Amino acid sequence: IMETNITGFNGPVFAVAFSPDGQSLAVGGGDPYQEQAELKILDLANHTERMTFKGHDGPVFALAFSPDGKTLASGGLDQIIRLWNVASGDEVRTIKGHRASIWSLAWSPGGDRIASASWDQTVKVWDIIQPQGQQVFPGAGSYSGCFSPDGKYLIRSGWRTQVFELGTTNPPYIFPDYTIGDSIVAMSPDGLTLASGGLDSMVTLWQVGSWRRLTTLPATNCFILGLAFSPDSRTLAFGDDTGVRLWDIAKRVERTFFPMETREPPMRWLTFTPDGRKLLAGNGSRNLLLDAVTKEVQNLAWNGIALSPDRRYLAVSQSGLDLRLVDLKTMQLKWLVTAHRAFISSACFSPDDKTLAIASWDGTASLWNVASGQEMFSYRASGVVWNAIFSQDGKWLSVGSGSDQHSEMALFRRATLAEVQAADLPAIYVQPVSQISTAG
Repeated sequence: IMETNITGFNGPVFAVAFSPDGQSLAVGGGDPYQEQAELKILDLANHTERMTFKGHDGPVFALAFSPDGKTLASGGLDQIIRLWNVASGDEVRTIKGHRASIWSLAWSPGGDRIASASWDQTVKVWDIIQPQGQQVFPGAGSYSGCFSPDGKYLIRSGWRTQVFELGTTNPPYIFPDYTIGDSIVAMSPDGLTLASGGLDSMVTLWQVGSWRRLTTLPATNCFILGLAFSPDSRTLAFGDDTGVRLWDIAKRVERTFFPMETREPPMRWLTFTPDGRKLLAGNGSRNLLLDAVTKEVQNLAWNGIALSPDRRYLAVSQSGLDLRLVDLKTMQLKWLVTAHRAFISSACFSPDDKTLAIASWDGTASLWNVASGQEMFSYRASGVVWNAIFSQDGKWLSVGSGSDQHSEMALFRRATLAEVQAADLPAIYVQPVSQISTAG
């Protein structure tokens, strides 16, 4: 047996892993007392360092190469599984869900799943298949977005408003003579009308398809910060600095006005109840239930940021950093996680109620399993992420980020049926180690 000593590490070494071709060795460790991490890949032919990876907050305890050798998985004291591109050294994904340090990692033979074992007494199996077909469009509107109900169009807005025809190579249509800052958009459920507003202090209605300007609702002299259509597409709600207004679309008249308290933040999040009679409104400080018929205003206990399509779950962020899911049927907290390192700017449920998309000022968008509260996917943008939205058929995910002058939009497609069946999505299995039995 020939012994080869490899030195030059800055702390204890806890994990090693050979690459599938046997030419490289991944080494992980670090100082647990100073929360220092060390993770590198060595060339075994000459014992030189090929790549150093930065990202873990604390020592690395577990390493595993994917079967094709292109991805390195690492885990440790910071309770996060990180996936690295071996060729470039880039972090391609983070997987969160453990509540204690991670001590072991293993890939499935097909490379589509990874198993993790933790000090929290759980083993978790994660699907590695991510949203597919990523496209990035520099300069696309980042501040707001919506899909048409038939999934044909994606409208993005910010400094300008653009229409993307999905599934085609057609260039986006840019609304002429309509350039306003921080514009927002909303599509009527019948797919006939698009509403937009922003720093111009007006709400403009457009005909979907021709993109002809239909009308402009009277100015409020206030920045428009929230837009929502009623389920029957007959009423448009919008929030500004003075309150929430409900407009009759056909008659072009204001039906109801709910004034807000002086110096209260505007209501940014608006959504109607299924019967269209009541409106949920939130501004990050409090949530209200507004009755369009009686004009009654009810204060709600939870600071909601998104309501599931089936109206069963309310996504809540009390501090702006935490993410909670409340079961409205039982009024119980289903789960609580620290989702991001900076303010959560928006949230959106998938049409099937199984996935929650979160956008944050920390420059990331993430997808969370509604049933388990586990993070399934994370995308890092080049700037602040303002929104992450699903198309109504669940086929597309759009992420808007950056500023008006330096914005971009990332577009992902849903995994195909074959990909879903192969991975049995969503599949995050949690089982206490003490309950796993072995034969023999």
